[in-house]
Amino acid sequence: MRLKHKALLMPWAGGSSFSPPQLSGLQFWLKADAITGLNDGDPVTTWNDSSGSGRNATGVGAARPIYKTNIINGLPALQFSGAQIMSLAAIDLSATQGATLFCVSQQNTAALSILYEFSTNINSFTDAFVGYCDAAGLTTAALKGNVGTCTFASMDSYLTQWIVTSYVFDKSLTTQEARAWTGGISTGAFVNFNNTNNFGNRTSFIGARSGGTLPLTGYIAEMFLYNRALTTAERTQVEEYLG
Repeated sequence: MRLKHKALLMPWAGGSSFSPPQLSGLQFWLKADAITGLNDGDPVTTWNDSSGSGRNATGVGAARPIYKTNIINGLPALQFSGAQIMSLAAIDLSATQGATLFCVSQQNTAALSILYEFSTNINSFTDAFVGYCDAAGLTTAALKGNVGTCTFASMDSYLTQWIVTSYVFDKSLTTQEARAWTGGISTGAFVNFNNTNNFGNRTSFIGARSGGTLPLTGYIAEMFLYNRALTTAERTQVEEYLG
């Protein structure tokens, strides 16, 4: 079986029959290859949720991303050109201190760019998290808790490369509350503040921050979120599937 995306920086040589709903806690599952009824170059108004939870991502007017065919390993992706954003209805994580986000994406411009933000603005809330790329093209994650912000940044730039990024947020830990892997490899440093509160019930955004700030210039092929911190074995299983 072939790897699904053949994204760069994935070390595995084989395929996987795994599917994200096989693990508990899946909140949404957005994949461009599940979109039907669109042609190359069409704007995407609704990105249907494949998890069964009904959490579709929506875009409006000129802020809609563009559906592009044959972008990665023969599969489609959504193009964000610095002015597009999609939103999801509120996701209630107020009963958990953990979350895990996966994203297959490509960033093409060296600018601070949101991939996914659980909140309207992480700087304004104490129960939020965000996966993004910084101005140098570094894979970055941040968790805002009740006593501080835990931030991770990779040491290598992945501009113009297709990558699989995994973000694990776990405020039940006393260290490494925010962790990230690019291509299954963890690099960088962790800052810890011993946060103890749960996450909240928040609207979330893809491709930019609420209001359209910090927009992504690049592509997203697949993204999904769990309402818990996956184990190492579970995370690796997902990464093999996405590779």
